[in-house]
Amino acid sequence: MTNVFDYLKKEGEAREEKTRQEQIKAEQAKVLKAQREKEESERLLKEHIVVAERYNEVVADVLEQLIQAAYSNCELRNHPTDASWAIVHQWLETSDTVGIGSMGVRQEIRSETKVSVTIKLDSKSRPLHFLCWREGKKEILSGLSRDELIQALRKLHPPGES
Repeated sequence: MTNVFDYLKKEGEAREEKTRQEQIKAEQAKVLKAQREKEESERLLKEHIVVAERYNEVVADVLEQLIQAAYSNCELRNHPTDASWAIVHQWLETSDTVGIGSMGVRQEIRSETKVSVTIKLDSKSRPLHFLCWREGKKEILSGLSRDELIQALRKLHPPGES
């Protein structure tokens, strides 16, 4: 004998199937969105690297000259993934460690950024200007030419301040 309320069971199963299909679609949309975001991130990363490579020679040369003049205990670091360069002071910090039943020495490499130059890009990853920064100073924008970069770094390092 058939159950006169079978229609309720079928409606419930249909609702469950509809919900399951909606969940599958939502999950597929989520995966697709994540894939698009990853592709966009990779594209931007590649564009940053291309821009950084284009300006690397000029920026590195200017910053190397600055290191020779004022930061002899520092080194130049290039970060092509975000189109930036930094003059960094690095040192080894040693400290005694004491634990239950043991003593030792811990060494840790520390670093401090003294000066940085970053290429700022527009929404289409075209270079707009350099953003120059010095520890303890305001940021300065400069044009993309070698001379404009030098001028901005000189403003950050006025005569009488070493």
